[in-house]
This record gives sequence, structure tokens and C-alpha cells, in this order.
Amino acid sequence: MKDDENKSCPFVTPEGCTVYADRPLTCRYYPIGMGIMKQYDKKTGTNFFIKVKEDHCLGHNEDREWTIDEWREDQGSDVYDEVNNDWMEVVLKAKTLGNVEFSPKSLELFYMVSSNLDDFRRFVFESNFLKAYEIEPRVIQIIQEDEIELLKFSLSWLRFTLFGEGGFIVNEEARKQAQKKLSAESGTRQAEKSEG
Repeated sequence: MKDDENKSCPFVTPEGCTVYADRPLTCRYYPIGMGIMKQYDKKTGTNFFIKVKEDHCLGHNEDREWTIDEWREDQGSDVYDEVNNDWMEVVLKAKTLGNVEFSPKSLELFYMVSSNLDDFRRFVFESNFLKAYEIEPRVIQIIQEDEIELLKFSLSWLRFTLFGEGGFIVNEEARKQAQKKLSAESGTRQAEKSEG
């Protein structure tokens, strides 16, 4: 929103939407609202839809009636839906855990995956990430070449990191080396405190 008083989108000008081709899923669905209903013992949720009736939406004055499937196809929301469902699964899982507090590092990872794919790409390909996990070369090639696959991968990894779900395999040798390094660094800090 541009400001609290006007509640206007910064991308909407008198000439119309300046990011229409790349508009987010919320804009593609409007005036339809979507939610996911999930039972605690089920792995996936069920989508449900509601019509949002607001006076400023002139689309309600149109004669044509749309089904949800027709609207989704017309708005090009299929890829957005697929990725959004993966992200919503992470959010719903976090909410169903109740009062669990995530560490600052976990929250930092959550925000990176949720909002900055470029940072996540650097995290994967420019750090020790690929040494820390046993990831098939085919998967590495796919996520290097396809942003949607990288985004799906990031959400799968986030579920593994936050909830221990998924098929990621930690490289035990890399984990042991990381623990040794942390222990050595901790020992050095303790020695420095003792000397000071």
C-alpha cells in the first residue's frame, strides 16, 4: 500500500496497472478470495472460494458469469496456484503448531524463502549448501535452469528445516566437520574470555 490514508496500490496509476503482466496471485483472483481448509491429520488441504463484493469493483456489473475454473484459466493463475499452495502449506503448518517459537535463524530463512528467490539462489550455489545435503545432480541442474523449480525446491527445503518433513538427506561428513568447526570456534572464544 502506498500509504495508510489512501490504501492504494503503488503500481496502479490513472492509466491502469503498471505491473499487470506480472501481477501477484491476489490480484489475479480478485474479486474472488481463496482459502485452504486443512484437517490436522491430513497432509493436504482443500481449497475453497468466496466472492468479494465491493462497490469499487465494476466487474460485478458485467453480464457474464464465470466458473472458478474459467476465471483461474483466464487470469493465468495456474503456476501461481501451484507454488502458492506449497507456500500456504508451510504457513498452515506453522500456525497449527500453536505457540511454538521459531529461532531468529529459522525466521530469517523463512523470510528469505518467502520473499527473495535471488538470495536463496546465492545461498544454495555460493555457500556450503550443496555439500551439506545429498542432492542428486539432476535436481541441481533443474533448479539452476528453472526458477519455478528453484522456488518449489526452496519451499520443500523450508519444510524440512522448520518441521523435519521431506526427503532431504544431510551429508553426515559435512555435518561432523561443521560441528568440529563450531566446537573449535567456541573453544577459542572461551579461551579469549578466560585470558581477558
